[in-house]
Amino acid sequence: MREDRGAAPGARRGAHAGPPARPPRPGPWLRGLRPRTVRARIIALLMVPVVSVIALWGFATVTTAQGVWDLLRQRDAQRTLLTPVAETVAGLQAERTAAGQLLAAPTGAPTAARESALRQAAAATDRALGAPAAGAPAGAAPAATGTARPKNPVAPATGGTAAAGGDEAYAYTHPCEATKLTVKVTTRAEAPDQRVIEVRNQGTAYCGLSYYPLVSLGSSKAADHGKDLTPLVPGGLGGPPAYALAAGQTAYAVVDLNPAGGTVADVDQLNVLPDDQLPNADTRNFPLGAGAKVGKQPKLGLYGRSVADAAASAALAGQG
Repeated sequence: MREDRGAAPGARRGAHAGPPARPPRPGPWLRGLRPRTVRARIIALLMVPVVSVIALWGFATVTTAQGVWDLLRQRDAQRTLLTPVAETVAGLQAERTAAGQLLAAPTGAPTAARESALRQAAAATDRALGAPAAGAPAGAAPAATGTARPKNPVAPATGGTAAAGGDEAYAYTHPCEATKLTVKVTTRAEAPDQRVIEVRNQGTAYCGLSYYPLVSLGSSKAADHGKDLTPLVPGGLGGPPAYALAAGQTAYAVVDLNPAGGTVADVDQLNVLPDDQLPNADTRNFPLGAGAKVGKQPKLGLYGRSVADAAASAALAGQG
């Protein structure tokens, strides 16, 4: 409402006379938070989405890192626990199958092949039990390597007792002595190219032999036998630490001189060391006889309870 210019001095003004009232000013603390420049106001507007993006990025990073950590732990568990356990179980199953086949063999039937399969299965089980898992964390305890093995399932059954000269366990820690062994080599009647090695324990107690004798073929006139032929032997050996030989018993091994044909000149002597722990001085030398033909890859079998078992084992030499 406009003021009446003709009013007398001192007259009372209207209710809406004068400038409008100002809003109350904020306190000093609020005035300090309000941006005063255009740049500051723009930055204040951008801070909300930037902070939100950073928060989302941090949440996604933490979630992804947790997933990666879980995968790494699962991989370590697979490598250090699940895989070794699976290999051990598979080895035990294979060894059990081989032992069942050996025990189910008919009386008098050749068992060298079954014995070799059992030794290979036992060796696979020992490797699964004894080898530490690849990539195991530092400081982790290695797998036990001293797992007790059952008594030799293929050792000669003689019924010996500890009081009567030890048992198979005694043989594992008492190697045979050369003075108590007799070694004999003969030609196998049904296979003229094969030689039968007979090792007899003349002592009064059990003793342990290696799985097979150390055999070489060379010339009786050679001064140096370093270049003699060494026969192939079966692979995958494992199980008991020795071949237990009871007192008065004989272990047989067969050498096939020429399984693949062809001949090697100037080979007329068979050299036999009954056990690999004996010194070379205890090597026995045997002539092969007239007309013997020795090939480039002769084969040697494991010790067996019979000539047939030893011959079957020689047929498996070089296959594993």
